[in-house]
Amino acid sequence: MSYQKKFNELNVLQQLCPQCAIDPTCHSIYIKGHSASDFNIPVVYTKPGEATMYDDTIGIVRHFRGVADTIHPNPWIWVFDGRWIDYETFI
Repeated sequence: MSYQKKFNELNVLQQLCPQCAIDPTCHSIYIKGHSASDFNIPVVYTKPGEATMYDDTIGIVRHFRGVADTIHPNPWIWVFDGRWIDYETFI
């Protein structure tokens, strides 16, 4: 089973992040697919500028840690999309 399918199944997402199971825009952390190489490396995508709960530090760390633990010990790629980040995101 691919990481994308495993991660995006609702029951897995509810365990990783109950908030994002209800509203996937809460933390804006997704497994978008796999690299275009023979290694089939999962690609994790996050865009804090679109997160509706950008100030939920504990929830974001728990969600990201859950994603990393789902993939561990295999390699993965993290795409951090910095578009639309404003000063409120970091305060």
